[in-house]
Amino acid sequence: MQNKSILIEKNDQLSDFLKTLSPISVIGVDTEFVRQNTYWPILCLIQISDGIRTAVVDATSKKINLKPIFNIMQDISKKKIFHAAEQDLQILSSEGGPIRNIFDTQIASMFVGHKAQISYNELVKNVIGANVTKTEQNSAWNKRPLSVSQLNYAARDVIYLPKLFRHLNNLIETKNINSWIEEEMNRLEQSSKRHYDPMKAWEKIRLPHTSEPTKYIIKQVAYWRELMAQHHNVPRTWIFDNNVVKHIAKNPQTIRIYAKELLKHSRYLTHENFNDLIKFVEKLPLLEKPQIPPINDKKTIRSEKNIIKSLKSLLNNECETYGISPHLVANRLELEKMANGNGRIRASCGWRFEVFGKKAIRLINSA
Repeated sequence: MQNKSILIEKNDQLSDFLKTLSPISVIGVDTEFVRQNTYWPILCLIQISDGIRTAVVDATSKKINLKPIFNIMQDISKKKIFHAAEQDLQILSSEGGPIRNIFDTQIASMFVGHKAQISYNELVKNVIGANVTKTEQNSAWNKRPLSVSQLNYAARDVIYLPKLFRHLNNLIETKNINSWIEEEMNRLEQSSKRHYDPMKAWEKIRLPHTSEPTKYIIKQVAYWRELMAQHHNVPRTWIFDNNVVKHIAKNPQTIRIYAKELLKHSRYLTHENFNDLIKFVEKLPLLEKPQIPPINDKKTIRSEKNIIKSLKSLLNNECETYGISPHLVANRLELEKMANGNGRIRASCGWRFEVFGKKAIRLINSA
């Protein structure tokens, strides 16, 4: 592919490049950032391409204002093409507001026969026949000056996105599943807004066979930990990890005894911080434990395992019929939730409900 790429470090360079995008309705977007020792990612580069012209914008430059780029990100007349967009959307939306009218080639590819979570370089190889090396993937993107190798890598990571979009979109239109794609991209937009919400911090903690009182405390402790991590701009695991969250939730009355051990687990927690946590946990209302079967009830566990196995078989069969990846519809944790009736999942509504959820409910009710 013949492509002209430029490094942009000043406002006048950015203005000149963005003028060339005025008539363009489809643009590829990517970012490079670092986040090893901070809670908030540090945005280093923003790459933009129409498939012919590519800009590598130095987001760390003191001589550049990124607002014109964020204006484009919010312009619904331009479709922004990403691959595995979640982290890109999180950092761009936190820096400059919501991103509108997006298309994720990784997600879209799973609707038309590609494997789950296919990499950018593999998708480019399969669809376009080009090779994209990943030698600079873990570069120190915040260091200046950038090497020629880094700049070439950053440009290649975005130049094929418009062409991938056109290929995938043609297949999607042929299958007549445009509404499914629109639903997924809207879901992706909304999830990027919630990523840094402390009240949602508990959602990525695995909670099999967890009582409601314990789950309630997990939510609150995860919320406290997230606020601490955000305030001090350190990774949440520097406060304490998920195992500690679950230990506190299961044994809230012993938190003072656990203090000395907990301080050993934390890279950041101080005695003063920990006293705040003790007060926070001890103020939580003690919820009455519901009468539920014990989690070591072998008959209950065996029944759930059989239901999960049947759900997985149903999922694979239905997805094969529609020619989509099962990963799109439900994961193992969601099947577990369905089997034990524990909360809503993605297949509870929308196109997933029609493809899988409706039949899954009938299967569970007949078990």
